[in-house]
Amino acid sequence: MAVETNHIHHRPFADEDALAIRQFAQSAEELFYCLPKAAFPLNPDLLIGEANRRQCPTVALLGGAVAGYIHFQEVRQRRFCAIGSLMVDPVHRRKGVAAYLIEAMASKAEREFGVRFVRASCFSHNSAAYQLYHKLGFRPADMVLRRAPDGEMWLLVHLHRRTGC
Repeated sequence: MAVETNHIHHRPFADEDALAIRQFAQSAEELFYCLPKAAFPLNPDLLIGEANRRQCPTVALLGGAVAGYIHFQEVRQRRFCAIGSLMVDPVHRRKGVAAYLIEAMASKAEREFGVRFVRASCFSHNSAAYQLYHKLGFRPADMVLRRAPDGEMWLLVHLHRRTGC
């Protein structure tokens, strides 16, 4: 079932969506932000496999086109849900798609899983995403170092936001 808000709506991910989503990451660095283990360019079969291993894989639609993708990496009933693999089509960036998907998943986490927190992780290099999460009320909870594709160590910031539960 698709849920409508203004001109953006969402529905569950379908395997055929992977063909559009594979083009969202414009570089190995962008792909690393959302799927650190994937090689650039993104293989649609890898995305389908990842979506099948995760909970609630979801796409945002804008003007009938797949404009974004997100899923829960982890769900701990009544405790927390962790958002993962947020990707937005470059054509639809800065149109509210990422914020829409984050809020849709936060609402689902609270409504369907009764969680107290929604979690997300963001590499410090990804300042646009970090600023968006901050604007949406997410705050740093922890940090770890991860090796980037170029061999450098990058800071991964784990963020969380309380829900109404």
